[in-house]
Amino acid sequence: MRVFIIRAVQEKYRQSADVFGQGEQYAKGVTTVTNLDGPMTDLLLPLPGPTRSCSFVVSRVAGLEKEIADLKVLADSLGKSGGDTEAILLALKEQSAAMTAEANQKEAQANDLRTQAAAKTVEADAKQTQIDKNKSDYPACFGYYYYEGAYCPDPDIAIATAKLEAEVSELRSQAASMRADATRLDAEAAEIRKELVPLDKTIAELEGLIYDVGGTVDLGKIVRDLRKQAEDKQKEIDQYKRDYPKCF
Repeated sequence: MRVFIIRAVQEKYRQSADVFGQGEQYAKGVTTVTNLDGPMTDLLLPLPGPTRSCSFVVSRVAGLEKEIADLKVLADSLGKSGGDTEAILLALKEQSAAMTAEANQKEAQANDLRTQAAAKTVEADAKQTQIDKNKSDYPACFGYYYYEGAYCPDPDIAIATAKLEAEVSELRSQAASMRADATRLDAEAAEIRKELVPLDKTIAELEGLIYDVGGTVDLGKIVRDLRKQAEDKQKEIDQYKRDYPKCF
């Protein structure tokens, strides 16, 4: 989905930005900027004197009104797109945080299982040591000698040793199962972190669409600047109408 999200947002920005520049992309040091609106676009330039004809004034005002309409369309479009993008960005960040927490939890569970498995192995080794000692100290109580009727000073030692052997087998089986579960959890955590790579890349790309390199200027400022330009052009129109009331 990240590809579709990125492309949809970028296309919206492109469509909005194409209102200006005749659809061409600006390249620093290459693009030649041409004022297609005549010498009166900028408010810093003087307004026409009282000798201007009504046809010129009316045409100029119409051009300014068209520019205002385009600026408002662009500002509204970017404002809506920016809001949508921020909502998507927030949702993706929440998803990323949840996935990271899940991966961390699985890794913690895996480590805990390995610790438990190590403890059971230590316990099993201790019991095995006792088994080996019993068989070494009382060989007549085990195996061939026992069944031949050799003297066994403690007949219960064979029963106790058999019980220890069963416990050792169970402890080693539990430890092996825990290690297998730990390996599975690690694999699941690794898969989640693998999925996080494209997700975090999408988040970074969306942040790039909203914020500048320093992360201080957001899309809202661009929208406000566009609306300020529209207000300035409206002031210029109002000035024309005050200076040339008979033309309107």
